[in-house]
Amino acid sequence: MKSKLFDIILWIITIVFIGIMLVLPNTIPIHWSLNGQIDQYGSKYFCLILSFLPLLSYYGMLFTKKIDPNQKEIKARKETYEFMRKIIALLFIAIQVFFYYMILVKEANVQVGLCFILGIFLIIIGNYMPKVPQNYFLGVKTPWALKSEIVWKKTNKVGGYCFIGFGILIMIAGFLNEAGFYLIVLGCIVIVIIPMVYSYLIYQNKDK
Repeated sequence: MKSKLFDIILWIITIVFIGIMLVLPNTIPIHWSLNGQIDQYGSKYFCLILSFLPLLSYYGMLFTKKIDPNQKEIKARKETYEFMRKIIALLFIAIQVFFYYMILVKEANVQVGLCFILGIFLIIIGNYMPKVPQNYFLGVKTPWALKSEIVWKKTNKVGGYCFIGFGILIMIAGFLNEAGFYLIVLGCIVIVIIPMVYSYLIYQNKDK
């Protein structure tokens, strides 16, 4: 999809989100327990913040691209960077759609729905991470990866595998209620440690 068309669609979706927010009751559910039960209510204007997240992420990444010291690498892989901008914006759109669904449908399975959405997007992002250009805002940005393009490519390839595995893990965790939460926490720790340690080891041995 061309960027200009995506921009127009993104603005239209944002306007629709705001329109839905305006017709909601003044007080809505804004938080759910690990068991999927509503445990906090708040103002419907909380949805206003969520409505603008797709735009903020999409244009925010356009700004970071302009100030990134590695602009040459980003321009060389412009299509991959633009795809990541779009997929992250789509993630926030999916979350907002599901949030409205949770408000309107009391029987919605919150944990399964959110875990499925996040899992799918992590798998997609993981598949593209090996193609992400060396930059300071996107990808696995260890100090060693930022100093070496070879280390960057290898680190983000491993990071991509970790994201894919974590995406599958999150979707499984969605069906495990409270135990799923601890599984996700463990997964978060693992996907941080593995790429970091791997990146350091690759950097130490790259000239040997």
